[in-house]
Amino acid sequence: MALKSAGSSPAFPIIPYNHYAYVINHFNILNSKRLRNKKIIKTVKTLRLVKSLHRNGIISHFIMVRSQTNNRPFIVFDTPYYSSSSYFSCIRLVSTPSRAHFISIKALKLATKSIGNSIIFLETNSGIITHLDALRLNVTGRILCVVL
Repeated sequence: MALKSAGSSPAFPIIPYNHYAYVINHFNILNSKRLRNKKIIKTVKTLRLVKSLHRNGIISHFIMVRSQTNNRPFIVFDTPYYSSSSYFSCIRLVSTPSRAHFISIKALKLATKSIGNSIIFLETNSGIITHLDALRLNVTGRILCVVL
């Protein structure tokens, strides 16, 4: 007898609704436990966030692999370390599916002065970019996360 629901089977795990929170949680687990690397399920949104984190130096390496048992794609990534501690302490998720936070250019300029070395990631029409790129391009968007 076949399963009618794929969600109840451990062979077919369902990614939570918020793909960005999925990546951020696994990054924070990787940092807190000081693991060597972390494997996450590949989707279009998870790959988009991992690429932007890699482009800005928060993730040092990532590679896409396929599971040999069910041919499912995964992303394996790691963070840069210096003297057995990572450069970035954590990533804080700001926008969730139930609450989206948007920022204006004026507020972005104000936030840039007050956040110091932290990086704000925005989801814009130009893709996922940092707050400095958003100011340079003069675009606004939804705040995804803050890297501390």
